Amino acid sequence: MAILTPADVTKASEIDAAAAIRLIVKVFDEWALSVSERCSILGIAARTYDSWRKDPPARLSRRDLEPIAYVFGIYEYAYSLFGNRENVLRFLRTERRERPFIGRTPLVTITSGSAGDLYAVYQWMYAQAQGL
Repeated sequence: MAILTPADVTKASEIDAAAAIRLIVKVFDEWALSVSERCSILGIAARTYDSWRKDPPARLSRRDLEPIAYVFGIYEYAYSLFGNRENVLRFLRTERRERPFIGRTPLVTITSGSAGDLYAVYQWMYAQAQGL
């Protein structure tokens, strides 16, 4: 699935932003996220999200691409770890004690509006998928 990885965002001018936006909308739909949650993850206003969804731009800045790349990584690692949509959704909505969650659900953590929280969840998912 990963059409975009965190390493790719350094080449923002070469990325098909429209394809990335169409795919992130599908991921958010699959996770049944509200517009508010989607905007918190992406760090954008609701009107910007609506504009992107209706008419995706051809290019996005590195700042706009980074959260998309982390979500794609989280999505990919979640399926590799938990196998199917039901298990992934259960994981996203279940409180966890370890860092970076510290009593929050992964979904609450990634929708906190903090790029650091999103990155920390991506790192945690990567480590789990690699058996670290």
